[in-house]
Amino acid sequence: MSDEYINRELSWLEFNQRVLDQAVRTDLPLLERLKFLAITASNLDEFFMVRVGGLQMLRHSGSRVKDISGLTPTRQLKAIRSRVGRMIEDQYRLFHEEILPWMEINGINPLAMEDLSTSQKLTLEQYFNNQIFPLLTPLDMDAPEAPALPSLKLLMGVELRDNETGEVRSAVVALPDGLPRRVPVPSAEAERYVMLEDLVRECIGTVFPGETVLSAAVFRVTRNGDIAVQEEDALDLADEMEEVLVARKFSECVRLEVESSAPAPCMTRSCGL
Repeated sequence: MSDEYINRELSWLEFNQRVLDQAVRTDLPLLERLKFLAITASNLDEFFMVRVGGLQMLRHSGSRVKDISGLTPTRQLKAIRSRVGRMIEDQYRLFHEEILPWMEINGINPLAMEDLSTSQKLTLEQYFNNQIFPLLTPLDMDAPEAPALPSLKLLMGVELRDNETGEVRSAVVALPDGLPRRVPVPSAEAERYVMLEDLVRECIGTVFPGETVLSAAVFRVTRNGDIAVQEEDALDLADEMEEVLVARKFSECVRLEVESSAPAPCMTRSCGL
């Protein structure tokens, strides 16, 4: 690497680290710190879609051209992986060890399903059946041609066993975009809530009658967004833009975020691995 120049991508990551440093400040209000933390996560989404996506395209094309700092696309991707790994560790450590405990002290943390009373669970199950269940569409990931999953969308990977044959298969359910991520808990002290994904996980067996849910975990796919409009060749710019937006949703996978308990088969197939 050249000592005279700094790699553009690594420099951007250091900028995002400075945003994360704002979330570490204990002199800021709690929700302001949480907002800065959320901004760093959103920034990483865009970074992977555009910058990492572009580097992956260069690597797959066989390019060994060095940037101004002396790094090839492959070496840049390795450096990014290492730096982002440390940043994500900082994000999760900050959230779980500092922000979440303070949220709990102030009564604004999400509740776990096991902490709810029987009547609260029944009310939330009714909400699931009436508002969430009609919007869920299971996708069979063991089909001959597994469906491509959309980018930056919360997905639930489910491992299932047929009650009659004992056959095990994998499926994916996309969490609805049009519903609030925080589901209010009735009759709870103050304004308490559960996360949408926790409620779906609790009731996911309803979606698969005749099968037993072995495991269910949330994951998210980030796909290459470095797809540009060819304005000179486009006869209809609006149609070209529409095609680009669709292509970004189902382009090559550049990142896969999963819970540690996620069933492996549908996670890997979702990225074409």
